[in-house]
Amino acid sequence: MSFRTVLTALACALLLTPVALAARSATPNELALAKTLKAQMQSTYNAKRPGTTFTTVTCKINAAMTGAKCVAHFTRKSQNLKGVYHVSVTADAAGNANWRATSAACTSLKTGAKVKC
Repeated sequence: MSFRTVLTALACALLLTPVALAARSATPNELALAKTLKAQMQSTYNAKRPGTTFTTVTCKINAAMTGAKCVAHFTRKSQNLKGVYHVSVTADAAGNANWRATSAACTSLKTGAKVKC
């Protein structure tokens, strides 16, 4: 899947949310965004941080439908850690979606203690 295709899918998920966003359960578009983002992050981190496996990604699209905040859970068994990335997704004027990890927190798989990611 090309990067342009992923960006288009993310933009569609952001721009076509017909369901009220105040609901506690994820909307179909939020689920689609999370699925697409998980695949894109896995591809990116396979090159950046080999051994990283994304397990769960959840997203909440903002009320203006111009962006989303996502949480991506992952493991990195080679380093015996698990963690979470907080991710910001934005749509530009052309409708392309862009994501970036804004923070990360990791814990040891063995002890549960906080460790450096």
